[in-house]
Parts: sequence; structure tokens; C-alpha cells
Amino acid sequence: MRRLWTSCIVLAVAAGCDRGAVGFAQAPVEATRVLDIAGTGVNGELVFEHAVAGTRLSDGSIVIADGLGATVRFFDASGKLKLSVGRQGEGPGEFEGLAWLGQCGRDSVFAWDRMLYRITVIDAAGEVVRMYRVPADFQGWRLATLSCSRTGIFAFLAFPQGMRPPSPTGESPHFKAPLSLADATGKLTHSLGEVAVAESRPLGKATSIAVSADRLYVGTKDSAFVDMYDLDGQRIRSLPVQVPLRAPTMRHYERAIDRQVAWLAVVEEREQMRQVLLDIPMPEYAPPYGMLFTDPGGILWIETSILGDPMTTLRAIDTDGHVIVEVILPPELRVFEVGRDYILATFEEEGGEPHVAMYRMNQSR
Repeated sequence: MRRLWTSCIVLAVAAGCDRGAVGFAQAPVEATRVLDIAGTGVNGELVFEHAVAGTRLSDGSIVIADGLGATVRFFDASGKLKLSVGRQGEGPGEFEGLAWLGQCGRDSVFAWDRMLYRITVIDAAGEVVRMYRVPADFQGWRLATLSCSRTGIFAFLAFPQGMRPPSPTGESPHFKAPLSLADATGKLTHSLGEVAVAESRPLGKATSIAVSADRLYVGTKDSAFVDMYDLDGQRIRSLPVQVPLRAPTMRHYERAIDRQVAWLAVVEEREQMRQVLLDIPMPEYAPPYGMLFTDPGGILWIETSILGDPMTTLRAIDTDGHVIVEVILPPELRVFEVGRDYILATFEEEGGEPHVAMYRMNQSR
């Protein structure tokens, strides 16, 4: 089902933005959901199964990573499926664990397979350009997450070795793992040492990273700050996010678990794992913020809402920690990308129908 509708975004512009004391002057700004791609087509055909990442190319095309479909899908600017690249398998252009994609060069899509430890580079026409193992020289560590800039700079965060499940009380250590910068071939260029990367429990702290043309941002969620580095790996400062700690609700916990088990294609396995995770006690506090993003202008965007909130909130801050703008979207979204004037995201209808949508931000920044 495809819908076109208009909603209201609240634009909160910083007023008197001294670090540590941020005020907002609110003014409503109209925004429009300009594109809505449903997982099931109007004739009942499968369009995509489970979108895990997405990007928008210069001609307006939308590219998504369909994790369960093991396919990179290209849509035109109107949302019509143009072509699909890949299938289940280990051969050239195939995927076993498609987990992420990014536009790591103008109109060049880099798709990461977490099971094959491999990146597949696909051009705007859907042709596979090259593949390489990533990271090529990580010395036994497994990649947990990555980020890239459109200038081909990558940040790689490893998966902790010996990660253990939480105790029966729900306590879980904040495991550490190496963080590195790399080039577009997967070759590591700088090591930043170990950082706190993840707790093993649902709704636990999980580090988010974002790269621009000249900065790396690391949010470990140990506190309401984001660390900023230069691209030589030197830490510059910590940026305040200005969000209070809050206790999660059962809805927050269940939505976090739902996202965690969404990878499982078999319904019975998904429900079984969901019940196992529900038996783990909730943490006392939710993480202070969610994902980090950088837009094409290099601005840092921080997701200040958490999964399960009725609204999705994104806050843009400058390199001194001053708030530039805050955007509040009515649906509960999983954001993929922030552009100069749009947000690309996915959401589910009641009943589980997946959608990928683009929201136009009607403002000049």
C-alpha cells in the first residue's frame, strides 16, 4: 500500500546555545512524506522483505539492503522497483548476511555481508564493480558495525571477543573492542584503540559511529556525550547531547527485542528467541540516545528518541556542541540516512507490513 501524506515537523532552532545550556525557540515547519514504498506491491507481489539500510542516489533513486531477501534493490524516484542485485549464496554478487549499505562515493553503493566478511561495490546501474574482504587486516577480530563518508573514508568497529550473555539479574558488562579508520579498499589507516562497544542485553548500550569528510563521531552511550575525532584518529572533544536519563517501559523493551530477532526468517525461531530475551530483566535506564548520522554537509545528527517512543527525534549539532535544529517525526522510524533536505527511513504498519519512506524537510540549512 502506497500513501502520500503530509505531517508536521517541529523545527527547534538553538537560542543562546552556550555549551551545557541549550534553549529552543520552536516554530512549526510543514514536511511531507514524499515517497512511500511498501514491502508488498498493489498486486500482492513481494517488493522487499526486511530493509536494513538504505541510501538515495543523485538522480533520486532509492537503494535498500533487503536483509532477509539477500538482495540490494534499486527503486526509481517514484518508488518503482527497477532492479535487484544479488541472491542467497557465497559467489560473486551473492549474500549470506546482508547487513548494511552506504553511499561511500558519489552514486557508489557499498554493501556489507556480515557472514562472508565482505563488501560488494555496486554502481548506479546495478553492476557489481568489485568485492573485497573487510577488514582485510583486522587480525582475527570480527566486524560489528561500520560507517563511511561519501569521500570513501570508513570507520570499522569490531565485535567483542568472548562476549557473554547477561546474568539472570540482567547485568551485562559494557564490552570493549577495537575502533579503526580505513580507506575504500578496506585497508586500515589508523587505529583508535579499544572503545566500549556493546552490552549483550536487549536495550543495552550499543556504540554508534558516523564519519564525515573530516570528522569521526563515536557515541558509546556511557553518558549523554558524543566523542569527536579528527581523521588522524586524535580525539578532539566530547559534545553534549543534552538528554536526561529515563527508565524504559515494557513497550521500549519489547520493541528493542523485536528489532533484535527480526533477522530470523523462521517465525517459530523468532518467537522462541523473543521469549528467551523477554526473560532477561530490563536495564534500569535506557541508552541516552540512539544512532548517529552525518549529512552531506558534514553536520552531525543524533537520534535522541529510542525505539518504542511514539515520535522519532533527530537533533543536529555543530562541532562545538551547539544545537542547529531538531526534527520530530510522528511515526516510530528506523532512520537510514539524513540528506540536506530529506530523511530516509523504514517503519512497519500495524500487522507488520514494512515500508521504506522518504520525508522532505522543508527548510534551508
